[in-house]
Amino acid sequence: MLKLDESKTEQKLRKEIAELGKQLYDRGLVYATAGNISARCGDCMLITPTGAMLGELTADMIVKTDMDGNPTGRRKPSSEYRAHLEIYRRIPQHNAVIHTHPPASTAFACLKKSIPTALLSEAALMLGNIGCAEYAKPGSDELARNILGFAYGNNVCLAESHGLFAWGANLRQAFYYTELAEFTAKVCINVNALGY
Repeated sequence: MLKLDESKTEQKLRKEIAELGKQLYDRGLVYATAGNISARCGDCMLITPTGAMLGELTADMIVKTDMDGNPTGRRKPSSEYRAHLEIYRRIPQHNAVIHTHPPASTAFACLKKSIPTALLSEAALMLGNIGCAEYAKPGSDELARNILGFAYGNNVCLAESHGLFAWGANLRQAFYYTELAEFTAKVCINVNALGY
């Protein structure tokens, strides 16, 4: 049974995940039912449900799972739960993971190209290398392993022909890394269009 303070933390995280879902949708970083958000909550994970539109999330929709991905309640976790759990299991300092499909970053992912962060000092300092994990079926153990290879020493990675994963110490940090990665991808595309 949860202690009172753990229950308050869980409710706060549920609300924050729902609010971030709306922000991601409003900023064009996800579409329809694409994308997912999770946060570590003690020895459990809170994650968006499968098939949900992030722009229409409510706190009560968020799924709680154990660290093996077994859900509490009737809702199913996002199909990408394996990638989220793999990061939490292996890298204790990461407490939040956000997976999005932002257009510019996803264009790089479709070409299996890294986003060159050296063009922007803030991106170079904050994001590290934005490499591209090799293609694997969405939601698979293989995709989780491929992404994990980029989670050491970096804050984001692309998934080939799929989208962007970002992680951090908390949800706001992972959200910031998501926005910065997409901004960097847009700048790179514009620089290329200008012929540099």
